[in-house]
Amino acid sequence: MLKPVAIDIHLFFLGYYCSILQNISFSVRQQKEAPKGLGTAGGEWMVRESCCLEQDRSVRRPVNAPPMKRTDAALRDRPEDWRLPALEEQEYRELTAAGGAAQSRRTEQDTPLPDTGDSSPDWSIRLVDAAQGSNSRTAALCRAAAQLLCERVPAAAVLWAPVAPVQESLLGSAELLFRVCVPWLPEPLLYRSQLHWRVQELLEAVLLTLDQSAADAPLYLLKLCSSDQFLRSDEVLGYHECIQAYHRFSADVPVRLVLRDSIRKTLSPDEEDHEQSLHYSQVLQSASNHIRWSLQEKLDVYSSAVTRLMRNPTGEGVCVLLDSAVGVCAQLCVSTVEMEEAAGRLKSFTKLTLDHSGDLHTAVVALHRSLLKLLQIFFRSFDLDFSVWGTHTHSHTPPSDVQNHRGVLQLSLTSLHTLQPGWRNGYDHLRMSVSVTHSGRNLAEPVQCENISTSLQLHGRIHCNRQLVFPLAVRDLPYESVLCFSLLGCKQGRCADPLCWAVLPLFSDRTLAHGTLLLSMNTQETNSCPASAALSDTHRQPSGVILQVDFPDSELWRYERVLADTRSVQQWSVCEELESRIRAVCQKHCVSLMSENEKAFLWSKRQSCSSRNALLHLLLGSAPLWAPRDLPELYAVLEHWGPVSHAEALFLISHQFHDQRVRSAAVQCFQQMSDSELEEFLPQLVQALKSEWEIDGPLVKLLLSRSMSSVRIAHQLYWLLLDALQDTLFSSFLSKVVCVLKHCCGRALRLELQQEQRLLDLLTLLAQSVRTADRPKRKELLMRERWKLVSFFADGVSCRLPLDPALLLRGVNTEVKWTNAHHTQPQQTILAQRGFKAWRLLRSLTPTQRPLKCPSSPLTRWARTTASSAK
Repeated sequence: MLKPVAIDIHLFFLGYYCSILQNISFSVRQQKEAPKGLGTAGGEWMVRESCCLEQDRSVRRPVNAPPMKRTDAALRDRPEDWRLPALEEQEYRELTAAGGAAQSRRTEQDTPLPDTGDSSPDWSIRLVDAAQGSNSRTAALCRAAAQLLCERVPAAAVLWAPVAPVQESLLGSAELLFRVCVPWLPEPLLYRSQLHWRVQELLEAVLLTLDQSAADAPLYLLKLCSSDQFLRSDEVLGYHECIQAYHRFSADVPVRLVLRDSIRKTLSPDEEDHEQSLHYSQVLQSASNHIRWSLQEKLDVYSSAVTRLMRNPTGEGVCVLLDSAVGVCAQLCVSTVEMEEAAGRLKSFTKLTLDHSGDLHTAVVALHRSLLKLLQIFFRSFDLDFSVWGTHTHSHTPPSDVQNHRGVLQLSLTSLHTLQPGWRNGYDHLRMSVSVTHSGRNLAEPVQCENISTSLQLHGRIHCNRQLVFPLAVRDLPYESVLCFSLLGCKQGRCADPLCWAVLPLFSDRTLAHGTLLLSMNTQETNSCPASAALSDTHRQPSGVILQVDFPDSELWRYERVLADTRSVQQWSVCEELESRIRAVCQKHCVSLMSENEKAFLWSKRQSCSSRNALLHLLLGSAPLWAPRDLPELYAVLEHWGPVSHAEALFLISHQFHDQRVRSAAVQCFQQMSDSELEEFLPQLVQALKSEWEIDGPLVKLLLSRSMSSVRIAHQLYWLLLDALQDTLFSSFLSKVVCVLKHCCGRALRLELQQEQRLLDLLTLLAQSVRTADRPKRKELLMRERWKLVSFFADGVSCRLPLDPALLLRGVNTEVKWTNAHHTQPQQTILAQRGFKAWRLLRSLTPTQRPLKCPSSPLTRWARTTASSAK
């Protein structure tokens, strides 16, 4: 009776060792040793069974769940105002079928896999630096910075005095006494000059007095002795704001004759700055280092586990491998259905004898493939400065024109990750509202995903598996279309509470969204501005609630912008009554103030509108549709309109116009401005950045290029952007612009801005301490804390004022002190500029750290506008 049992046991071990012999070929190549000191996966918050499918199939809907039902009556009753035209029932069914067929032809991406030949595969996954970021969006930012440096206009080595042109008749016979200091003369030369003279004429008069030729005037410049400002030689003397300030107080103007070649280029970029390239880690400011270290540790544990399993296949090795894979998913806070299915197939080997090594190898390869694909989705969705080596895939087939797309817009809400415990326990079910918008207008009725049960959650993840179908043809969608997601929590007998939201542009870098995307949903309150690509930039960091969305990825679709149809614009003769009516409608000056009837009337009479009787932004804002088939006529109106005023250009780059062709035409108006004129519009242009669609858009390129050629514009733009960063909804997008600005402007200006930031922080802390102190103790506190300002300017340290870079501060006058009992302005500090006793008033700063205000110095209108808006 014992002999048959012994034979079976021997056969069992024989089969077991045969399976090991079949895997001897895997050890031909030298295996890498696992790094020492790695932690185990036993302490993870997720358990091994979370990656398995056997016990979870009862709580998840099938992957091919039918789309949500939409009644035909709802499609027929949909309003037909400015939205895209509703599709007929038969056309809608054909487009839906075409989209489903395209989705069924989805091909799997070529994810690199370990070699399955006779050599031993390398299962290690290594994280490498990504100089241009982990996806195409971040790479566009680095390319834009490199292009600006290549096309850079040499920055001026001087700080030109601001110019505010006035009518020359207002100058009249006004004149001032100029004290011209010449380096080789002991006493200044006195010249009484008319303010309607040009600086060039005064400069020639000085050279004639010095027995030099007037032809040498281009070799010299006139500089104010009280600051680092230089007078423009081709401008009128009375146009300079500093000269106007001296004339207001009837004071003499001290200037200095300076040789142009002897001017020190203190704030200009040098050749070393030109050779440096922008690394995306400068944008993130090392925010992703912790993520990288933790993820690399989990990946090393996974690589060691899979290597040991393939060397010695045991049930315990399978469990360790599953634990390590779960640890990677827990670190990423996301998982995919493919990853869970692969883990479920591998888990079956824990209960069976491992006598089929080929099946085990197939299961491990499937798990490895799904993990690499998950990492690829993670780095493609979020903006990081590192990626996985070898996971980038490139499609060999070129993308097709989106006009050849025959389907409707459809997507799948796959799952919600890292839900807050209070949401899972405090609500009976969740609801997701999804809408498609363009410039704040809904292109179709929002789709509601009802009854997402919170009981389906597993370790902070809820599988939705809801397929959404919009009755919108993809080829009719504008390029600036945005998907808006809103998650709401529902309780019985209570209204739904908004929990979080996210926005996703359908087109990124002219490519239609495809494949699996991850979005970090925002829990802050939404703003009143329409959703834009700049607003979506806040969802590009792996934090908070993560939404997983699946798009059809059978083929890449590229958006090609149409050209203007010049034949559609024909100017008609306008009668007096029609022209007066058009003028009356355009008196409102704002699209939001116009009624729907007025918009329809103005657009119907577009052939009779011109710059003589109408406004361009009102006419374009009255257009009912912005579909690709309507753009040729809209662009034709734009091209035939002619140059627009500065006020109209500001309207065309507002949040009401997201079209890139329209914004480019408006930016051309600002390109023709001088530096002084552009400074006046900088606050509005910085706010208009929130409506930009691309990080390398026309407005961003304009501000960066002008900053590289003017130190004053770069200086003021930096502080305006820093103030705009307080808007947390757009801080991610604007911080990238700040980083590119600091990179392109050079090392000298970066160091100067850091010094100004230190002074600003010091004054802020000092002002806050004085403000919060009791009134009788304010003078005593100021006297006790004044040493901080003295130590800041020790050892010859100088600093420029954040409001005006031409004002260079060299010290603080500690003998003069004055405090005010007023609560909002309790402190004034006297600073010495360049050693002389001209005092400068620095008001106490609010916690928002607004720019310093210096009323005794000549202020530009930009400064007055900023100060009034801050109050």
